[in-house]
Amino acid sequence: MNPAYGGAIEAARAREGNSSQAHRQQEVSGGHWVTMNGRHVLIQETQPGRVRLEKPANKREAKLANIVYNETASLRADPEAKPGDGGSTEALHDAREGIAEIARRAIDSGYPEYVAPPELSEKNSGAVSSGNPDAIRAYNDSPAAAREALAGADQTNGATQFRLRSPSVSRDRPINKKDTTFAYGPFRNTIGRPQTVVFAP
Repeated sequence: MNPAYGGAIEAARAREGNSSQAHRQQEVSGGHWVTMNGRHVLIQETQPGRVRLEKPANKREAKLANIVYNETASLRADPEAKPGDGGSTEALHDAREGIAEIARRAIDSGYPEYVAPPELSEKNSGAVSSGNPDAIRAYNDSPAAAREALAGADQTNGATQFRLRSPSVSRDRPINKKDTTFAYGPFRNTIGRPQTVVFAP
C-alpha cells in the first residue's frame, strides 16, 4: 500500500472519530445521565426551564423514594388549592412523607411485600425518563419524603396502613378494621379525578 495513501486513510478515520466523539459529547451536554433500575438513562434538558431530576443521596434513600413514587406517581396537587389546604403541594408532600414512614416501618419489620416494590415500575420509569415535568416533580418530592422518614420523622403517629381513596369511599371507612386517624387531599390523579390518602394504625 502507498504510505501516503495509508496515512490519508488514518487521518480521515481520526477526524471521523473525533467528530463522532464531539457529537456524542454534544448529545450528553443537552441532558444528564441517571441510573434507574440498573439502567443508564439520559434525561434530556434541551428546553429552557426544564425540570431537572434530583438524585437520592444513597441506595437506601433511593429504594424508599422509589416505593413512595410507585405509590403516589399518579397524584398531583390541586392547582386551585392554597398553601396549607388539604390538596396543596405541601399536603401532598406530607402524604408522601407519611407513606415513606409506613414503608420504612414495613421494611424494618421484615414485611417489604406490604408496600410497593423498591424498583420503579416500567410505566413510572418511562414517565420520568421521557422528561415529563409532572412526573419528575413527583419523583423529586419522593427522595425528600424518604429522607425525612429515614431521619426518624413520625407525623403519622406510628401508622402502619394507608389507602388512596376516591370520593365514593368515605375517608372515615376503617382499614382492616382499624379506624382511620387522618387524611390528606383530595388531590388530582393524572386523569383529573380526585383522590384522598388516608392513614390508620
